[in-house]
Amino acid sequence: IITFLCVFVNPKLNNYFLMLFAIPTLSMLVDQSRRTKNQKVKSLGKRTTITALSAVILWILDKLLCDFWIKINAPILHSLFHVIIILASDCNIVVLMYFKAVEVAPELKPNIAYW
Repeated sequence: IITFLCVFVNPKLNNYFLMLFAIPTLSMLVDQSRRTKNQKVKSLGKRTTITALSAVILWILDKLLCDFWIKINAPILHSLFHVIIILASDCNIVVLMYFKAVEVAPELKPNIAYW
């Protein structure tokens, strides 16, 4: 709710508040990925973390070098951030829901299948 209201008070702060949500989410992902014995999940967790961190690095570079990208007429970095963060978010949801399924219904022996 605070981040939603921040849009109306100061829109520039909104993206910083939203990025703060990545810290607990990624820490849960890393922690749970380290604990699991399922190699598929461990591998997907690592790739998701790397993808999310890559997106954050792109976002930081976009923020720091915004004037430069506009000057050379190449605002593509921000677009790449959005594409990569969507991929990371989708994978993050899958991995965290796997961990929730293992916690809630271990007798069902949840598994992840992906390409």
